[in-house]
Amino acid sequence: MPSNQNDEKQVLLNLLAQRLGKRPDEIQKHAQSGNLQALMQNMNPSDAATLQKILNDQQAMQKLISTPQAQELYRRINGQK
Repeated sequence: MPSNQNDEKQVLLNLLAQRLGKRPDEIQKHAQSGNLQALMQNMNPSDAATLQKILNDQQAMQKLISTPQAQELYRRINGQK
């Protein structure tokens, strides 16, 4: 992964870490293993409930990942322009 992509990934991890009260390496480990429950432990209960509801609803999930913001985030994480 080129340096610029690593930098963007690290920025995202740092923002999430700050937001969730976890270390960036913890977030990366949990994300890679698919352990979303561990990531949601420190979330605001209302936000965690909303996220869980979306994850359990296929239509809501599709709507979320179809947004321009989600598509841009996906491209950045995967190093596409």
